This record gives sequence, C-alpha cells and structure tokens, in this order.
Amino acid sequence: MKRRRVAGLCYKCGEKYHSSHVCQSKALNTLQGTEELFEVYDEDYLLEEEPVEELVVGVEEGKAEPLEIEVSVHALSGEKQQDTIKVQGEAKNKMLTILIDTGSTHSFIDLRTAKNIKAQMVSAAPLVVIVANGQKYLAVHQELHTGECCVLNHCYVPKKEDGSEETTTELLQVLVQFEGVFEKPKELPPQRVVDHKIPLQPGSAPVNLRPSRHSHEQKEEIEKQVREMLQATIIQPAIAHLSLPYC
Repeated sequence: MKRRRVAGLCYKCGEKYHSSHVCQSKALNTLQGTEELFEVYDEDYLLEEEPVEELVVGVEEGKAEPLEIEVSVHALSGEKQQDTIKVQGEAKNKMLTILIDTGSTHSFIDLRTAKNIKAQMVSAAPLVVIVANGQKYLAVHQELHTGECCVLNHCYVPKKEDGSEETTTELLQVLVQFEGVFEKPKELPPQRVVDHKIPLQPGSAPVNLRPSRHSHEQKEEIEKQVREMLQATIIQPAIAHLSLPYC
C-alpha cells in the first residue's frame, strides 16, 4: 500500500491513479459473518514440532496396520473442557500436566516430554491417528513402559450420547392424534377478534428509513422462503405503502 501510494498507483488494480480513474477489473465481494460452534486450530499448532514427514520415517510399504485411533482436539491442545479432567502428576521428580480425555481412544504423551523424563520407548507398527476435526496423520506408535496404575475416585465424566432418540408409544399416539398440528401450514391462520395494528396520526408521512441490506446469499434465501410462503398462502402480498401495518 505504501509503495503504491508513493508511486501514485491505484490501491486496488495497480494502474496509474487520477481523479477520474475507474478500475478496469471489477468484482463484487460480500462479507458474511457466521457464528462458529467449534474452535478452529491451525494444522501447524496441532503438529507442534513434529512434521508429518518425520512421523512416517522408517515405515515400509505394506506393513502399516489399518488400525485407526481417535484423538480429540482438546487432548492435543491441552484445553480443559466439560468432558476432560486435568490433574498434576510426577514422573522421575518432574511435574507433569495430565489431561484425562474421554474423547480419545488411546493415551499418548508428547515426544519432547517423553525424552525429558527419559522414558523407555519401544517402536511398534505405525497407526493412523484421526483428530476430532477430521484430519488424519500416520505416526510411528511407540509403547511406553508405564509404572503403577492410579485409580481416581469420585471423578464424574459425563456419558456420551449417540444422538439417536427412540420414539415411545405415548409419543406416537400424540403425533397421530394431533397430526394436523405438526403439518406445514397451507393457508392463512384464522382471523382473530383482536387484530394488532399500529394507529397513525392522520396525514402522517412514511417513516424515512433506509431499506434493509443483506448479502447476496441471504437475499436469495429470503426470496426463496417468501416465494414458498406465498405459494402455501400462509402470507399474502402487502398493499400498504408503509413497512408496518396501520389503521
């Protein structure tokens, strides 16, 4: 930007700028905000210091087992969530942070940490690691000679739900009895005795408001839903010259 400003060039197209300049290449850009439900982690952040090429060194063709293990993103990042338990442990007089995560099928330790505590590792067959965000990595699995087992008492971990719901007999009876209630409306609702209107003073002028602005994707979706509701006759075209109902 600074170089183009000094050279007197257009910030967008790079051509010579003047008072009547018009960019030859035009484009329509839209910016639509969405609410993220999950945190996004960069791939380099997940891999840390171990690139994929180093993880697969020494793997001979045809000897990789089809076994796949799953590791959650929270386990890789060390983030504490509802279904995780973070405790402090000690190994060879060194304090360690242990994350108990029910979203992972296997236990693992950071390679750098394993080297710092001088853990004895044994090379085994490579495994395909599936991260919760869908990424897959082929890693050389190394078994550790662990010590004694530790049992955590009074630690509650919520049970995972498979998401499937069973329809009970009572619910089916209600659905059959009130079938018309759950159907999509095909006409306008019945007219009520009380109709909510906004009375205006005689001779009032329309409110000076800027029309609503939407992105291209939102505009298409709004028009699609309006067409469907008009075809189903659950709404009707407005005849008022104002954006609000009035008497």
